[in-house]
Amino acid sequence: MSTLQAPRTPSKLFLTLIATGMCACSGSARLETYSSAKKLAPVKAVVLLAPDMFFRGMKAHDVFEKWSDLADLLASSAGLVVVGPDEFHILTSHAVSDLVHETDVGLVLGRYGIDPENALALKLTLTEAWQQASSEVSNQRGGHAARAAYESELQFAAEVYHVASTAPVFAFSDSERLTTWDSPSASDPRPELTRFALDCYQQVLASMLKLPVPGPSKVPPWAVVVQSPYEAARFAFGELPALVDALSSMDEVDREAALNARLDYRHPSLPRPAVKSLLTLPAGVYVLSSTKPELHAGDIILKASGIDLNREYQAARFLRSTPLVLEVVRDGSPVTISIGP
Repeated sequence: MSTLQAPRTPSKLFLTLIATGMCACSGSARLETYSSAKKLAPVKAVVLLAPDMFFRGMKAHDVFEKWSDLADLLASSAGLVVVGPDEFHILTSHAVSDLVHETDVGLVLGRYGIDPENALALKLTLTEAWQQASSEVSNQRGGHAARAAYESELQFAAEVYHVASTAPVFAFSDSERLTTWDSPSASDPRPELTRFALDCYQQVLASMLKLPVPGPSKVPPWAVVVQSPYEAARFAFGELPALVDALSSMDEVDREAALNARLDYRHPSLPRPAVKSLLTLPAGVYVLSSTKPELHAGDIILKASGIDLNREYQAARFLRSTPLVLEVVRDGSPVTISIGP
């Protein structure tokens, strides 16, 4: 299923935040809650629209990781069914302003028995803006000289809408200035951006928990899973950190060539069959442990009750409920198992 392409222009809600001063420009958080928040039916699901992201050093996998972190948080701590931007597609050529009619979101929600009246949509914006500034430096003779420097600002916005009516529910924004540096390539913003984004996600979660959402489940999951083949490879193959980390940070088209180059020239002693299998591991969620005897550590769950699983937040929908039918890969072979109460 194709990925939903988010509109490239700012939304009307985001422009309203800027015009009213609700979009943070000084590093302080801003929250706007709309009257529709008081009229919501019980919220059971949240649809994540494709995010707008741009920052120095950004790669394709960074975008996935950022919205996936938010998806995991909303699934685990708000108890919501999360529909990611790669789970539905546009049905019309227009920008997404009416999810019910312009996408197949209604069909996707219907698979989980959820009405659009009980769903929210969330648009995430995470960007970095930088500009050249001047700074003074002292020399050994006590004089001062001007030197070109750059300053950077991280900007975050989360806009939440009601799916059925498209009415805005709440909007949160924040920003943070980074220290100056000599050139745009002189520093990597990603560690600071990750910390900043996770802090903002907690604020979004706090606002979400004020709405009629299920909240965190009191029933612990009966399995621990990871969504990345590379995380699973660490578990299955032992210490391959340098290679696994390098692969996971590359775009998919470059991965095989990079793998072969590293095996040939940098890691000739690593177990080649095990490492090569990283490229052929099926999409799914990888079981690290399970309290259910039917499910084994090392199993790869492909489907639950006929629904494809590729992400941890998707698995969260099922790993607290029984009975359940799972389609898994075990020792390279497909197996169908039934999880009892």
